[in-house]
Amino acid sequence: MYFGPLLVGVLTAIAANLAILAFLAVAMVWGVTTLVKSTGGTNSKAASKSLRRR
Repeated sequence: MYFGPLLVGVLTAIAANLAILAFLAVAMVWGVTTLVKSTGGTNSKAASKSLRRR
């Protein structure tokens, strides 16, 4: 009787944690890509293009 709501709560907490981790990963990749593009020359632009293709 108590395991249904408890299971839903646990799964919701896990999903929320995964969503936060995914958002942080996307934000970090975007930040690093922006930093490389803005601070580098032609070599860094070529590197960021090759990373984007993968």
